[in-house]
Amino acid sequence: MSVITKDLDRKSNSRQSEPANWLKCRRLKSRLVHAVSFPGRPAAKGRPPSRPFVLLADDGPVCELSRLIGVAMKANGLKSADHFVPHMTLAYDKKFIPRQPIDPISFVAREFVLVHSPRGLTIYKDLNRWPLMAAP
Repeated sequence: MSVITKDLDRKSNSRQSEPANWLKCRRLKSRLVHAVSFPGRPAAKGRPPSRPFVLLADDGPVCELSRLIGVAMKANGLKSADHFVPHMTLAYDKKFIPRQPIDPISFVAREFVLVHSPRGLTIYKDLNRWPLMAAP
């Protein structure tokens, strides 16, 4: 489970350790249930469009964790997206694939990773990670 923040460069890096104080969450069972292309970058200056091709997760526990993280981020002075689409990016391509169901792919998230990604770039830096608790 990764949460990407585009806002940390404006805030103190000391906040990186704070999620350990409030992230007391069980491991998350999730399912990827649809395939689709996101709009992505439009064609411009002779370049073809670049659309992320993704697998979408169901609206289960990953969405609830995202909501809780958003509340904690706002409480600590960080920006948080109001809408979260749980997904796994597989590729970038010019072709657009409409949303379609797939045979579900199930997985268990065993850790939370805080990732910094500068806006508009495909650069991802893990800032910290925390294990999610096993079910009792």
